[in-house]
Amino acid sequence: MALVTTQMLDRILRERGFTERPRRMEPGYSPDYSVYAFGFKIIGTVVRMYTGDICHGARAPVSATGPLGETPTYDATITEDHQYIWVSYDWGIFAYFFDGGFSDTPSTTKPQTDATRFRVWIARFRLIDGVVSLEQIGHLGNIQIPGAMA
Repeated sequence: MALVTTQMLDRILRERGFTERPRRMEPGYSPDYSVYAFGFKIIGTVVRMYTGDICHGARAPVSATGPLGETPTYDATITEDHQYIWVSYDWGIFAYFFDGGFSDTPSTTKPQTDATRFRVWIARFRLIDGVVSLEQIGHLGNIQIPGAMA
């Protein structure tokens, strides 16, 4: 096993198109998830969701919107600990955060796919003493669904 010096690492990174060495994950450091498709940003007790595409087989990609058609972002208020935010896709028709007019708020129940909707949970959040934080990421990036499904 060869040891890599910082000079060697810098050279390898430059050769691969990086302009600087990635930051260390130090205490308090949080990646910017808003740059991802279906990414998010925490603003107080609000989680701002950024849209992405759902690609289902050979069908044209569908961009997700908020329950009332908002795009490219949707703000959801976290009101309880362990709440999920998800994307719902009506097979071949449209996609939106949560379940459109049926449900437009985060839930502590993990979303499940059923016969009419494909659901992907994006993230689960904590609410402790009025402060929202990320608990777990379920999915980042555009969503790919095999054409054979539904």
